[in-house]
Amino acid sequence: MQLLVVFLTMTFTSSILAQCNRSKWDGLRVTWNQNPEDPNYFVRFPRTESDALNQGFKIIGTCDMRARWRGKRYIRNDDDYTVVLLFDKNGYIAGIQTTIPKSYKSPYLSTKLQPPLVSDGDRWMITAYFTDPSKICTTGRTKEEFDKEGTGSNLYLQNSTIPEESFVVPNRQEDTKSAHWVTARCVKYMGVHHYYKLSLDLACEELFPVAPLYNKGELTALSWTFLYDLPGERYEHAAANIFPLFMDPVPRCIDNIERATTMHIYFIDNIQLITCP
Repeated sequence: MQLLVVFLTMTFTSSILAQCNRSKWDGLRVTWNQNPEDPNYFVRFPRTESDALNQGFKIIGTCDMRARWRGKRYIRNDDDYTVVLLFDKNGYIAGIQTTIPKSYKSPYLSTKLQPPLVSDGDRWMITAYFTDPSKICTTGRTKEEFDKEGTGSNLYLQNSTIPEESFVVPNRQEDTKSAHWVTARCVKYMGVHHYYKLSLDLACEELFPVAPLYNKGELTALSWTFLYDLPGERYEHAAANIFPLFMDPVPRCIDNIERATTMHIYFIDNIQLITCP
C-alpha cells in the first residue's frame, strides 16, 4: 500500500516529465544476451495488432473494462504465457504481461507481492503499460500519436487489481531517487538497473519484481525479476550468484537463493546503443 501511495502522488509530475527530453521508443524487444546479434535473443515483438495477427499471434482476451487489466491480450503460442502483449482499442501496443502458473510453488511467491502479482485464473500475472491505462480501452491512441510516441509515452506499473491506479516510473534517471528507486549496477545491453527500496536487510519475499533500466539517463527498458526458476524460452535463467553483477547492495537473503529468473524488455530497437560508462 505504501508503494502505491508514494507513486500515485508522483503520477502527474512524472507524466509531465515524460514528454520532455526523452528519445522516441522505437522498438519492443525481449530477452537479453551478451551477443546482440544472436537471433535467439533481443527478439522483436509486434507493436500493432495487425502485425501480431500476421505473425500468427493468438488473441486470448478483448478490451473488457471489467477485467483486471486493460487491453486486448495476445500470445505467440497456445501454451506460452511468458510474453502477453496488450493492444489498445485501435490496435496499437499498450503494454506487456508475464504470468506464473499457480501450480508453481515457491516461498518467494509471497502474499506481500499480491499485488503486483494479480490473480488471472490458474495463473498469477504482472502487468506493465506503455500508455495511460485509463485510455487503452476507451479512446486508445491515434495513428498520429503512435507515429510520434512509438512504443509508448510512459511506463506504468500495475500495483492493484484496478489498472487505472497504476503508477508511473520516472522517465529520467535523475528522478528515481525521490521515488525510492535505488540505483544499482549497469550491464552492457541492459542498462542501469533500479530496484525499489533495495537494501541489505530487504526480505526476498518483498523484492519488488520489476526493475526499470536507464541508458544515458533515459528510461529504455524494464526487467521482470523473480527469485525462483521459471520455465520459458523468453526468460533468462541464471544462478543467483550473478546478482552482484546488477544489484548493489545485494540483500543478504539472496545467499539462500539457488536460481533466479529475469526477462529484459526493451522499448528501443537498437540494443547496441545501450552501453555502460
